Amino acid sequence: GIAQADDALHCWGVDSDGRTDVPVVVSAWSSVGAGSYHTCGVAQADGVLHCWGSNGDGQTDVPVVVSAWSSVSAGVHHTCGIAQ
Repeated sequence: GIAQADDALHCWGVDSDGRTDVPVVVSAWSSVGAGSYHTCGVAQADGVLHCWGSNGDGQTDVPVVVSAWSSVSAGVHHTCGIAQ
């Protein structure tokens, strides 16, 4: 997936775990990270981090102690982000 000029996120490919199902509640993204079985993105408007796809190891469980993020990176079984 890649952010287009309108900052909308588009994902494609294998979707067996919902990893390409971009949340429709966000219209513009500032950062995105794609792991092997999950995807995460930072909403441009408020910095909220959204993750979707496989969560077998807690990789889509966004920490609630951080309310805004500036960037995200997704691995196979983990996710890392920089808090604002």
